[in-house]
Amino acid sequence: MELAPFGVLQTKKEIVMKNEVIYEWVIEQADEHGDIYDIDWRVTFAEAEEWRRLRLDEIESKREREFFNLDQLYLPEGSVEVASKRLVGNDLDGLQYWGYAYVDFENQTIDAEYCSGHRVPKHVTKQIEKWKKTSNQRLQGA
Repeated sequence: MELAPFGVLQTKKEIVMKNEVIYEWVIEQADEHGDIYDIDWRVTFAEAEEWRRLRLDEIESKREREFFNLDQLYLPEGSVEVASKRLVGNDLDGLQYWGYAYVDFENQTIDAEYCSGHRVPKHVTKQIEKWKKTSNQRLQGA
């Protein structure tokens, strides 16, 4: 077996690409039925959490404006969720599978495993712990 350029393992019978694992943060905005209608991506949890807060403020502001509009009798509910997304694939086969681990903002935790069954790595949980520490300090200082 020889190692060819770009991480390709090559034998006489087959060519196998080594999979690459990529992590990103996903912000999903859903309507009152749980249907996702907007998705954004960020590199760090801090960026994703900030974007989530902006979206929630935007929704609340819209609700307040619509509340005083007599034509708007129905104020739809919705949600803004943040998840760590684990992508696995390679250049030859493309994206093979992915998994999500959602953040529970009420309990300040993240799922222990992705929906694909893989454990959430420490570099992801460390970002949550850092946010938890700073958000608690902000609350105590307020």
